[in-house]
Amino acid sequence: MNRPGCQRGFTLLETLIVLGLLTSFCLFLAQILRTGVTLFGEGETGQDLSDRAHNAASAIEDSMHAVLGPTRDLDEGQTPEARLFVTAVFGPNAPAKVAAPKNLTAGASAPKPPYPFLVSSVRLDADQETALLVKRFRDEVKATLRGKSETEIDIKVREALRDAPRSSRGAMWLFAHPQGDPEQAYLEIRRRLFLSGQRAPVLGPGGVEGGVDPLFCEGDGAFSAIPKYWEDSEVLAANVLHLEFAFWSQYTKTWDLAGDGGPERTWDSARCGQLSASKNPRENFTLDLGPQSLTIPSDDVWPHYVQVTLVVDRSGADRPDAVLAREISANESDVALMSVEHLPPVEDAPFVKIGSEWVEYRKQGSSALQGVLRGRRGTSPSPHPAGTRVRVGKTIVITLKLACGRDCWNG
Repeated sequence: MNRPGCQRGFTLLETLIVLGLLTSFCLFLAQILRTGVTLFGEGETGQDLSDRAHNAASAIEDSMHAVLGPTRDLDEGQTPEARLFVTAVFGPNAPAKVAAPKNLTAGASAPKPPYPFLVSSVRLDADQETALLVKRFRDEVKATLRGKSETEIDIKVREALRDAPRSSRGAMWLFAHPQGDPEQAYLEIRRRLFLSGQRAPVLGPGGVEGGVDPLFCEGDGAFSAIPKYWEDSEVLAANVLHLEFAFWSQYTKTWDLAGDGGPERTWDSARCGQLSASKNPRENFTLDLGPQSLTIPSDDVWPHYVQVTLVVDRSGADRPDAVLAREISANESDVALMSVEHLPPVEDAPFVKIGSEWVEYRKQGSSALQGVLRGRRGTSPSPHPAGTRVRVGKTIVITLKLACGRDCWNG
């Protein structure tokens, strides 16, 4: 009688080998999946950043295309009806310096950067003009019909709107505004529009409110007389790291800001002496004259082109591109980082923003920036504590031709 064949199982060694192979395969598969998810996430983040940057650039481009020059010749002695005035302000009633972080050297201070501020006469589209008229009429009706219902107020507003003349012209303030983050790194790009003939509220002697033409209200260049000038403005873009204007004048030969024959960094079409007092000659307007020029419209000048440099960060920006490994003083050129893993190649992005300060660098070390130049892009060198976030963002440069370009060779 034949016995059935003996069934033999896996030995312990063979079982361990199989389990080891399966574990290795699972780990390999998990690594592939993790790499794929990481690449997908970085791709999504990169696309989101690119979309945000292009949307912000489009909003600024639309605003700049609306800039208008004069529509008629004026006699000497008259205030011009159109203007382009571009300067920098230190923000909402804020001093030029703010307190340093607690863990910095006692007595140190971090300079508050100036923010670009553009004032211009503009073309208003139908929707913009209607929205401004509705707001003005609603304020007027509410002041005269106290205690009336919203329905009665709406009826009066519609009646006033129906008979209101339209001019399709107005004034615009386009400016960068601090977003309010602790490190003062982020800006909002805001726009405030005015109807033709509308006045901007200002504080007079004793705090009495008055009104002033929004095209000619710069005063000392700080807009300090205008209470909360950012109110009633719309946010065009948020999480912006940098905004800069450059203008092509009759003397400009290159867009290189550092070279001779470079563009104007400020502008005043009226040339009335408001942009000639800076201690930094590069911040002065080359074509500026003096107060008497305000009422000589024949010598007004307008740029042919404007170049806008915009740097936008990710939405939310929870993860910085790098972090300072140790505290740095205002005059140090050695910037040590926790890691440079997430920084793009220096040839793609030679600028990084540390807190509120921009720095330029030439080379990346294994954990440091090398060949560092402090206080770039209009900021000042300042001390930063360890752990300060370092940001790069996405840079977009747009060059626009303005329809109102005008040279002046008569002084």
